[in-house]
Amino acid sequence: LGWYTPSGMLVNSSSVITSYNGHTLVAKWTPGVGFHKTASYNGIFTDVPKTAWYYNSIANVYAYGLMNGVETTKFKPTDQVSAAQTITLSARMRKLFLTGDGSFPTTSPWYQAYSDYAVSQGILSTVPADMNGTLTRQEFAAIVVGTDEVTDIAVLWIDAAGYELTVATLGASFD
Repeated sequence: LGWYTPSGMLVNSSSVITSYNGHTLVAKWTPGVGFHKTASYNGIFTDVPKTAWYYNSIANVYAYGLMNGVETTKFKPTDQVSAAQTITLSARMRKLFLTGDGSFPTTSPWYQAYSDYAVSQGILSTVPADMNGTLTRQEFAAIVVGTDEVTDIAVLWIDAAGYELTVATLGASFD
C-alpha cells in the first residue's frame, strides 16, 4: 500500500509536495509489496470479544503475523505496549514488507532477534535501556514510523489502534 498524489506520484519520507489548492493523497496498493496472511485468526484470544470495536484489527495483525498474543489465549488489548513489543512489530513489518516473511528465530531474551534486526535496518539507532518499559504514544509512533518503507502500512495500523499521525509526521513536507 502506498500514498500517491492525484497525478500518481508516490509519496514517501523524502517527498516534497507543492500545492496551491489543498493536499489530496490517495492510498492504493503498490505492485510487489510482500504482505500476505500467514495464519488464520480463529478467535483464540479469549479477551478479545467479537463485539469489540478492535476485533477486526487484532484478527488482522495476527493473521498477517505482525502481532501474537502475550499468552497462548490472551492478547491483553487494554495493556500498555512495551518497547520490546513495539520493536518486534516494527521489525516484523519491515521484514514482511521486504521479503514476504516476517518470521524471526527464537532467541533469549525473546526480543533479541527483533532488536538486532531493527538496529541493523536503521529502524533504531540504539536499543532502549528498558525493553520492558512502556512507551508513550510519541515513542511508539517514532519507532513504528522508523520502519521507513512500511510507513504507510504502519500509519494504517496505528490508526486502527487509536493512534493518530499525519503525513507531515512521516516526513513529507508541504510547501
